[in-house]
Amino acid sequence: MGKKWASLAIFVSIAVTSFFIGIHFLNNKPKVIRVDGSLNVAFHLEEMKDKSNAIVVGKYVKLDRTINSARDPQNPSSESTVVYHKGELYQFKVNQVVKGTIDEGDTILVNIPKTKELENLDLNGKLTVTDPNYIKPIIGKSYMLFLKSIEGTDFYGIPFFPYSLEINSDQTVTLAKPQSSLLQQISSIHLEGDSKPEDVVVELHNFAESYADKITGLNVSEVLDTLTGSQTE
Repeated sequence: MGKKWASLAIFVSIAVTSFFIGIHFLNNKPKVIRVDGSLNVAFHLEEMKDKSNAIVVGKYVKLDRTINSARDPQNPSSESTVVYHKGELYQFKVNQVVKGTIDEGDTILVNIPKTKELENLDLNGKLTVTDPNYIKPIIGKSYMLFLKSIEGTDFYGIPFFPYSLEINSDQTVTLAKPQSSLLQQISSIHLEGDSKPEDVVVELHNFAESYADKITGLNVSEVLDTLTGSQTE
């Protein structure tokens, strides 16, 4: 019989999406956990604009600190005390504001979810996986980010996928997508009553790597024209 798994946090990843639904523990060797995700996806630039309250162009400066991305469902400004979803807070220097109340020249903090903790509802076991949507930013490279301010915090979160465009030296853009290798991971689980952790294979389906790319190759001017409704030079 399959064993059901679920994310421990009710409010996860800072308004990103609902991760880890329909999770089953398959009884084979090595044990395989299949994770079917439900992403909040924006399929074109107009939808990306509508779903974000801040769009900025700039560069990542450095990793500022790590936080617990899982929030208290009663008070989303506070971290969860029952589960740990690691988030990386990066400093991002804003050179251009396309949407929102951020000032050009400001340095903001952007939360990039790094890991997720899952719990087996039948066997009282837990495991941690790298977030299948994790994209490590390149320090000093130019990006356009689509973000959402998180009430009660000092940082911005990811409201949907995709959320990041790399700006290339020829002024074209590339849609930033996670590595496909994240869709199958090795993790370990310590089940109640067992003396040592057991390695398992985690297979993740329907996450960000699988969405269609309709943006890569566009010029920055074309992107800005679509987002602002006015011709850019």
